[in-house]
Amino acid sequence: MTPTPDTHPLAELQIQVHPDLAPQLDLQLLREQVEAIVKGEPAVIRSKTDEGEDAGRYLNFAFKTSDRARLWRTLETQLYEHPQLGQLLRQSSMALCTGDDDWDDYLVLWHFNPEIEPDGVDEP
Repeated sequence: MTPTPDTHPLAELQIQVHPDLAPQLDLQLLREQVEAIVKGEPAVIRSKTDEGEDAGRYLNFAFKTSDRARLWRTLETQLYEHPQLGQLLRQSSMALCTGDDDWDDYLVLWHFNPEIEPDGVDEP
């Protein structure tokens, strides 16, 4: 599908969490919040979670969506502004999204490093 000014192809949005950067982060609560978003947000087409160790622990939450702006607003509100998770998630995660050319022009939506400036997400 070739994007036009008012539509976007399916996008992938990923949040990678580095628990070692915020040891107090309640990972079970985070998983529960993500699951609630997956079940309740129509912009989520499918999702996948994985975790592992590569120079430190990580958790990846990946979402396929047809409306990356709507999904990002939901994730930002329900995760990054969450009263218990928000601050710790902001200091330990990065959120990325495919751009119009897939991962060749990805967008940085959030990064724990304050020197990395986030990109905006276009409305579809």
